[in-house]
Amino acid sequence: MVSGRGIHPGFYAPHKGDTSGQIDAQALLSVTPPPQMPSTLEAGTIYGYCVGEPWNQQAVFKGIGVPVVTDYEIWKNNPEKVFGITAQFAEKYPNTTIRLTRALIRAAKWLDDNNNANRPEAVKILSQPNYVGADYDVIANSMTGTFEYEKGDKRAVPDFNVFFRHNATYPYYSDAIWYLTQMRR
Repeated sequence: MVSGRGIHPGFYAPHKGDTSGQIDAQALLSVTPPPQMPSTLEAGTIYGYCVGEPWNQQAVFKGIGVPVVTDYEIWKNNPEKVFGITAQFAEKYPNTTIRLTRALIRAAKWLDDNNNANRPEAVKILSQPNYVGADYDVIANSMTGTFEYEKGDKRAVPDFNVFFRHNATYPYYSDAIWYLTQMRR
């Protein structure tokens, strides 16, 4: 397999006892928790990363990296995150499952209501130390419609994060299948 830019990311071969994903790899892919990506980049342990916000903005704010491209530029209004539970959990706790789903839908709608008017309040909550672990200004960029590609290169992207509009919370079966096949690949 060759990626769109000619880099061989490597293969998995569990049937041969290799689950490293490094067979014929030209790039080593590693797993790093998103909040640790900017400091790992700064330490020189990795040369780049693929992550959701606010960690790209954190790298810009620290002056250690710049986003090359955002998922918004690749696939506008894509399904970005998934809240998943097991079938066993849903069966054991059906009322909790329904309440969680309703709460997530209400929160998504609230975030998108009135042309994103509630986003600054959400950023204020999320920037508390016990949640995301990033400052208000870092979280606010993508949440409130501004994205900074490098120091001084700020661009308006009002729908960078969409939570409810455009059927963003609808669980399309086709999207799930596509994502699963791409992760497997």
